[in-house]
Amino acid sequence: MAHFKSVVTDIGAGKIAAIVTGGGKLSLTRAAVGSGRTDSDRAAMTALVKEENAEIQTGDLEVTTSGGMTVLRLPVQVTNKGQSVPLPVREVGLYSQDAEGEYLFAVSWLDGEDTDNIIPPPADPEAADTVHIHDVGIVVTNQEAAVIEVRMGLGGMATAEQLEAETKARIEADADLEGRLSDHLADTARHIVTLTHSKEGSAHTLTGLPEAPGICTAQFKATADYAEGDTFSGGWAAKPTGEETSLPDKVFVTGDIVSVTVDASAKRINFKLGGGGYNDTLPALLPNFTADWLDDETIILMADMVPAADNPALAGARWVYCVDGANYPQSPRDGIVLDISLEELVY
Repeated sequence: MAHFKSVVTDIGAGKIAAIVTGGGKLSLTRAAVGSGRTDSDRAAMTALVKEENAEIQTGDLEVTTSGGMTVLRLPVQVTNKGQSVPLPVREVGLYSQDAEGEYLFAVSWLDGEDTDNIIPPPADPEAADTVHIHDVGIVVTNQEAAVIEVRMGLGGMATAEQLEAETKARIEADADLEGRLSDHLADTARHIVTLTHSKEGSAHTLTGLPEAPGICTAQFKATADYAEGDTFSGGWAAKPTGEETSLPDKVFVTGDIVSVTVDASAKRINFKLGGGGYNDTLPALLPNFTADWLDDETIILMADMVPAADNPALAGARWVYCVDGANYPQSPRDGIVLDISLEELVY
C-alpha cells in the first residue's frame, strides 16, 4: 500500500504565521495532483514537480488533537475521468491564495515505490470508474488550525458548512423571487397598464402608453372600430403576434376590452389574435402569450400550453417563467418551460 508524507511549505508556514499574528483566515482554494518525483527539500517547493490534469474533489477538513499534536486531515478524491493512460499519483498539493497570488501551502508525496497509487484509465473516457482518496495530513499548532478553512472553487467539493450555506442562500433567493412574483401578479394595477382609447378619422390614440423602455401588458376599452389600414398616433406601430404583418379589419370593435403587449423600447403594440406566437421562433405554441417586467432586470413570460399529440395532459396548463438578466434561466414556476432566450424576445 502506498505511503505518503506531508509538510507545510516554507511559504505556507510564513503565510499562516502572519495570519495568526495579524488576524484573518487562510483559505485552501485548490487541490492538485502530480506524477513527479524529487530528492530536493519538499518544504522549499513552490509548485508540484509535474502537475497532472485530473478530476479532483475535496472532502471536509478534519482536525484531531492527540499527544499534544494537532493534525489537519483533508481528503483529496481523484477520479480517472478523462484519462487515456495510467495516472501515477505521486504528489498532492494544497494551494491557497492571497493578494499576492496563489501559493503552494502544503505538499504530500509518495514515500517509496509505486504500488496502488496508479489510477488506470476508464473504460469510457467521459465517465469515472475508479476513485482514489488521498488523505493529506499536516501537523499544525492549535492557533494555526483555528485559522485554516477550505474554500475550493470549481472542481472542488465544498465542505458540509459551505453546502449548507449555499443551499440556504438558494432557498432564500428562490423564496424571495416567488414572493415578489406572487405580489406582482396579484397587483393587477401594477403589471397591467390601463390605457384610454380614442379615434379621429383613421388614427387611433392610446393614452397612457409607457415612456420608459421595457415590455408590459396593457388593456383598453375600444371606443371605435378598427378598420384595416388604420394607424396609431405618436409614432406607435401596431401588428398582430405571429407571422401576420398587419392588423385585420375589425381586430377590435366598439366596446371590446382589448389586451395588448407593449414594447416601449421599439414603440410597438402587439395584438394577440387567437393565440399566435410571440415571434417567428415561437409559433402557435404560445397562445395568450404575455411578457411583463417584474423589475428593471426580471421579465415574466406567461402563456397557455398547447397539448402535444403525445401529451394531452398539457391541455389547460399554463406556465409562468422568470428570466433574470444575464442569469437566465431563473426558475420555472408552473407547467412546462420552453427553451427560449432573451435574444428571442423580439417581434
